Amino acid sequence: MLKPAAALCACALFSLSCENCRAALTILYDGTVQSATPNNFVPRWLAFASLGGSQTYQASSNSTNFTTIADNAIQGGYSNYFGSTLVNSLFPALDRMNGYRLSFDVEIVSESHLSNERAGFSVIAISRDAASGVKSGVEIGFHANRIFSQNDSPVFGSPAAESANFNSVGVGVVSYELTVQGSAYSLRGAGQSIIAGALKDYSAFSGSPDVYELPSFIFLGDNTTSAGANINLRYASIETLTARPFNMFENLLNPCGTWKFHGFVEIDSYVREDKSGSVFGEVSVGGY
Repeated sequence: MLKPAAALCACALFSLSCENCRAALTILYDGTVQSATPNNFVPRWLAFASLGGSQTYQASSNSTNFTTIADNAIQGGYSNYFGSTLVNSLFPALDRMNGYRLSFDVEIVSESHLSNERAGFSVIAISRDAASGVKSGVEIGFHANRIFSQNDSPVFGSPAAESANFNSVGVGVVSYELTVQGSAYSLRGAGQSIIAGALKDYSAFSGSPDVYELPSFIFLGDNTTSAGANINLRYASIETLTARPFNMFENLLNPCGTWKFHGFVEIDSYVREDKSGSVFGEVSVGGY
């Protein structure tokens, strides 16, 4: 989510060198604001689909419980698509070159799987330029003590593309941030870096439903018949960064000026410079 300190210049969200930019936050679901499941949140951004799973809003935790743990064959979850159509036509385009971030707060109560390359809870982000031969997305799976990204060569094969030890199950609600920038992605959770790597091309997948070539597609849930999970989803949002044309008058009034950012995703500080490159000062915003 946008942090107050970073609001000085929203470009800081993505560690870009960006002189004129606009960041937009779209709250897809917030169980602390509305007592509703994600598919009933207003405005509606997400659809719910399930083969045997069940969802229930829980006032005690301000979250929606969704479970497929009873049988690995059960699948389901939340997506910004209903079939091949966006749930909400105003859903922001996920432009990987500008950058975007999927944030979600989730408690994984329990998870089981039949193989190391399948997970009862997974998150998918596919950019707007999804197509065969384009590495534009990533799918991340969550196990107890392990988080991994799905390989694309062979597609969803062994071993996983990237993986790291991280305890994501049975530890309460964890805030995650999946950031996509250019040809790379990174995942943070509980304030620490977990995994990072190159984006993938999953277009070789031939199963049903085939969502991996849908532009600007996201998913949170269980998409496999080889695993199951019991989760409580509290929050989900998308942040997008869009370049805008240079406007001299606007820039004279813009307190952001020209900002130079240092580092990728994890920002400790940035400096503001005027048009001639003189440093106005340094402001600490903390890491993401």
